[in-house]
Amino acid sequence: MSVKIIEKPEPPASNECCGSGSCCPCVWDYYRDQLHIWQQQQQMTSLELKVKEASLASPAG
Repeated sequence: MSVKIIEKPEPPASNECCGSGSCCPCVWDYYRDQLHIWQQQQQMTSLELKVKEASLASPAG
């Protein structure tokens, strides 16, 4: 299974939301979903780097 790495999403521009609250999904819903995925990917990447650094720093046994 391949994982698609996404770039940090940009908030919707002021002209992209109608403000009626009736759109499903709203552009803000999509933005929040994408931001959440991006944040999770950043945390995983950070954790993976820490694990790699720790394995490189530990003496070979």
